[in-house]
Amino acid sequence: MSSTLIPVTIHRGLSTRPPVAVHGEPTAHPALVIVPMVGTTARYTGTWRVLHTPSGRMLTAPNHLPIGYIRHLGQLLATSGIDWSRPAADLRDDLAAQRLCRQSLEEAEAASAAGEIPGPTAESSWRLLPPLWRILTPEGTVRGDLDELPAVFATYEQAAAALADWDQLHHKILATARIQRWDPPPDAELPNYLIARDTQPSWQLRCISPVCPARSDTGHAEVLSFHYPDRALVEMEALAGLWRPAGPRRWACPWCADEFALNTPAHLDAIWSC
Repeated sequence: MSSTLIPVTIHRGLSTRPPVAVHGEPTAHPALVIVPMVGTTARYTGTWRVLHTPSGRMLTAPNHLPIGYIRHLGQLLATSGIDWSRPAADLRDDLAAQRLCRQSLEEAEAASAAGEIPGPTAESSWRLLPPLWRILTPEGTVRGDLDELPAVFATYEQAAAALADWDQLHHKILATARIQRWDPPPDAELPNYLIARDTQPSWQLRCISPVCPARSDTGHAEVLSFHYPDRALVEMEALAGLWRPAGPRRWACPWCADEFALNTPAHLDAIWSC
């Protein structure tokens, strides 16, 4: 999703209807923009379409799809290799362009009806990671009061460096407290935390959405911060963190779950009845 909106003009079919100026969301092709749909009275309808900017005409048929599906549709069209900068009359005679628009919209509608996010069916949100490193209490349980630290680490060196930084910060806070004549409780000193490695690989959950906003920052979709050898525990953390199932072996992060309307009562009932 682009954070920059661009001004565009929508021409609404009949020549007697005046054009409407709106702001649209650009795609990877300069001639295609995602816009809010306006009705005959020039009021917003709450739906979204893909606009052909050279003509001001809509490329996609009327629909009631959530914005996430339209963004994905715009991405498919923009990266298809078709020259969308041509006049609308040329595109109407282009059978490949017309077929792509029709089929892509039909696939998006089918995915929406199934409560899924479109994409390759073989693609999964699950990634199996090598055994990870964790910071434990002296009793051997996962640390409970180091909320400033990541839950897991890929290497021992990362865990040790993070713990050393946190220990240094903690002692600075205690020193400042004593200067201000506040006596910290006897248990304010850090215990001797342990760094241990899991004995099994862990599961990582990654957002399946092809238009996840995290991709623009990190190059990959949003990743759940909890990793466990038991996939059921990861799923529990995901649901508690507002992640939502988006098809077989496919999950959506909270942002994408909203964009693809996976938080509807019907979809949530289906989740909790499993």
